[in-house]
Amino acid sequence: MLFIQSLSILALLGVSSALPLFDDIGDGKLQFKIKFKDDAGYQVADKDFKTSGEIIKGKSEVKFNWDEDNLGKDEAKSYFKFYAYNDKDDKDPSDIFDCTLSGEHKQGHLDRTTDDYTLQGKYNWLDSKFKHEEARLTCEMKTSSDWAYNPTIDTNNMTYDKSGFNDDKDYTEEPI
Repeated sequence: MLFIQSLSILALLGVSSALPLFDDIGDGKLQFKIKFKDDAGYQVADKDFKTSGEIIKGKSEVKFNWDEDNLGKDEAKSYFKFYAYNDKDDKDPSDIFDCTLSGEHKQGHLDRTTDDYTLQGKYNWLDSKFKHEEARLTCEMKTSSDWAYNPTIDTNNMTYDKSGFNDDKDYTEEPI
């Protein structure tokens, strides 16, 4: 919108040609963040979910970057273990998930802001309520011994925020 308004102003001033006023901040890359709350943690993993490095516990975020040419391919997938804690002071996690974040779609030129999902230790582990078309997050619980109870997180099951609400609070269009 700013771009169109700027061109309109330049036309009124008699400028016949102009360069776009926005910079391609993405440099051909898609950046996406996963945020973790106080009662959660993560550990970077490979595609077989073998981990390396230490578990990062507590409020933090991790950034993922992919080349836009690789979106929708295996090269645009990142893997990590998500640890949920009943209490932020617990030493051992109550639940462990294997997670895959996949870069799906290129962002528009005016939408090159970093999007994110937020994970928490409480039940309903995904705190974000709306999905972003740029990236898909899937997590499969690995700590449940009951094969019938194997909860997963999949942002494909979420809706886009079409309602005008963007505060990511519990919101439903259906009466309860």
